Amino acid sequence: DYYVYPKYYRLFASNKTLLDASKLILEDVAEPACYEYMFEGCSNLTFPPQLPALYIPSSAYYYMFSGCTSLTNVIDSINATIINATGCQSMFANCTSLQTPPKLPALTISGGFACWAMFENCTSLNKIPELPATSITGTANYNNMFKGCTLIKMSATQTAEYPNEYTFGAFMTTNLQTNGMFDNTGGTLFTPYDVQTIYTANEIVR
Repeated sequence: DYYVYPKYYRLFASNKTLLDASKLILEDVAEPACYEYMFEGCSNLTFPPQLPALYIPSSAYYYMFSGCTSLTNVIDSINATIINATGCQSMFANCTSLQTPPKLPALTISGGFACWAMFENCTSLNKIPELPATSITGTANYNNMFKGCTLIKMSATQTAEYPNEYTFGAFMTTNLQTNGMFDNTGGTLFTPYDVQTIYTANEIVR
């Protein structure tokens, strides 16, 4: 018996000389775990490839750009309409120069841990993506998503400091989806639950 690694598993991981991957053409149909750790630790990567897949299967973008500390503004949008279990888990974790996140237009989040810690410790992140998904199954899909993003500021109430409505597509009835979502951020709200609308001091990426 032997283990067959996913197609592009760790393909460029820890490559310190890679600067520009923008001309790399990724597949329209992503396979489970296909891009796991693909660029992890590429500390000088500045221009990532576009992500054309409309369906993100399990673990497809798992830790894909984690630790890419030179990324500032990444792809405009993750165009997928469905994100499956662990599909984007820790995708941009520890990208400490990242300022603007991609749009996340997916309407279906399924299976659990889909966006868990997706932007964890992105300490330069100063905008926040809208989360319009109306169908959410499994648990922990948004847990720790922005944990440690110290420039993100959220509040349960609207004030002059927090003027912008931030609306979830699905009503969060428990913290099983959002536990620690905004832990160690710059605001006053850390785990939103039993809410559909909260408020932010940041610009919302739609």
